[in-house]
Amino acid sequence: MIITQNHRLLFALTVIILIFMQPLFVMAQSNSSIQRPEEDSREYRGYQFGFNFGLFLPSSYSANYYNGSDGNENNIKFIFGNKYQYEDLYRLLNVADTFFVKQFPTNMRYPPTASGGLYIGFNFNRKSSMFIQFNYAKLKPHDVFTVEVDPKDYLTEPDLRLYSISGVEERINIDLGYSRSYPVKDNVDFVASAGLAINDSKVLKAVINIENTEFSIVNVYGNHSYVPGSNMQEYQFTQGGIGFGLHGGGGFNFNFANNFALQPGVILYYNNVNLEGYKDMKFSYYFYLRIIALNIL
Repeated sequence: MIITQNHRLLFALTVIILIFMQPLFVMAQSNSSIQRPEEDSREYRGYQFGFNFGLFLPSSYSANYYNGSDGNENNIKFIFGNKYQYEDLYRLLNVADTFFVKQFPTNMRYPPTASGGLYIGFNFNRKSSMFIQFNYAKLKPHDVFTVEVDPKDYLTEPDLRLYSISGVEERINIDLGYSRSYPVKDNVDFVASAGLAINDSKVLKAVINIENTEFSIVNVYGNHSYVPGSNMQEYQFTQGGIGFGLHGGGGFNFNFANNFALQPGVILYYNNVNLEGYKDMKFSYYFYLRIIALNIL
């Protein structure tokens, strides 16, 4: 596994958060041993509903699913290896002799992406609850690949050209879990949670862009080669599927009155994504702000 600078920064941030929270855990435990009349009178049993808004930082491991290499489900060879599309590229590139892919990207990334969704919980009391939440994100990995045009045998600089390769992926994270609250102050609780993480990914797009012309590298023709104007049957299929793993995290509940709270926090995922060839378990992060309505039902 290659540890990138971003991974190191995320790990360091997580460690800093945990170090910062340690004295709060101690404070919460000491405070929880003291019965306060005003806390005893606060009733938290019942359902709570919330909305999540945040920033999803998925593992970039599965982003290489979109890099177009020969071993991938969607690959550039689907375009460059087709007689008719090769002729189209020949004209677009203004080639005198030949051209070929010199290098594929090897470290594609998902940029940090806005994510939001719905949170539903049931409080057994102020301190413990079960919950389920659904968060949606649209991921857009992007990079470039290198094409060499008219390779020459003599000693001159090669004609190397960079072209865009990208994808669009929908992902829904479904978290089932248990949360435990630790009073810090009268209206502030630290909340720790953990549980099962399920995700559903769907590939919407995988394309290359050459000289302002977009080509899909998703093979919708099965074992047949594309022939223009032939009314070939296009197969409808879904790339992606269900992945599983675990999640854990923490945040702070800022309680207003008895029926409204704000909760900033972070969730750490250790799960896999069901993209062919990239199904290993990896870490991802979600930094969120949750708006919660309490005691609705």
